[in-house]
Amino acid sequence: MDLFVFGSLRDPRLFHLIAGGGGTPTETVLPDYRVERVAGTTVPMLVPAVGELAKGVLWRGLSEAQMERLDAYELPWDYSRGSVVIDGIEAGVYFADLPNVASGELWSLETWEREDGDVSRMAAAEIALHSPPLSGEALR
Repeated sequence: MDLFVFGSLRDPRLFHLIAGGGGTPTETVLPDYRVERVAGTTVPMLVPAVGELAKGVLWRGLSEAQMERLDAYELPWDYSRGSVVIDGIEAGVYFADLPNVASGELWSLETWEREDGDVSRMAAAEIALHSPPLSGEALR
């Protein structure tokens, strides 16, 4: 499967801690969207925005097991997996579910790295230690 990531999963260390190895990343942009903070948090969300571009990474060739691990990480944060067409390819993407409301402020990978990166990677490493591994189904 192919997946477009636009927030903290753009960090390759975090992505690999969660998804494991495999897949091919390509930096790209998603037209007509922007990445904003969810109001009251440091969490990113995609917001439709005609004429704007959301920076991200398109991961190609992810396995079902990798997608289950990514679901286990994203779904508890009130995201659901949808799809977008990017670079002519249909790809999965995690959309923030209601009641998440965009703050109107752009989300920044650099700010996340400075303020939350280390803690997020430690939490992901802890989650990865679970045996059996957590799955999206187990968290629902």
